Amino acid sequence: MNYCLFDLALGQSGVIEEILAPFFIEERLHRLGLIRGTTITPVESAPLGSPRIYSYLHARIAIRNDLAKKIKIKYVKKN
Repeated sequence: MNYCLFDLALGQSGVIEEILAPFFIEERLHRLGLIRGTTITPVESAPLGSPRIYSYLHARIAIRNDLAKKIKIKYVKKN
């Protein structure tokens, strides 16, 4: 089954498989360390739900939900 980053609940983890965003956005995410094989976990959410804060590689990044829907992941675990 295919999942995207947006599908993860707070505290769930996933492994990035593919980023389906325009090239310049994909390149920027790669430079920030979001590459295939990276484990990522949503840890906080804005009051209205977007953006959400994701934790990966001992860092945190805010990603809007529209972009999170373009990041395909492999589901890892449910807490």
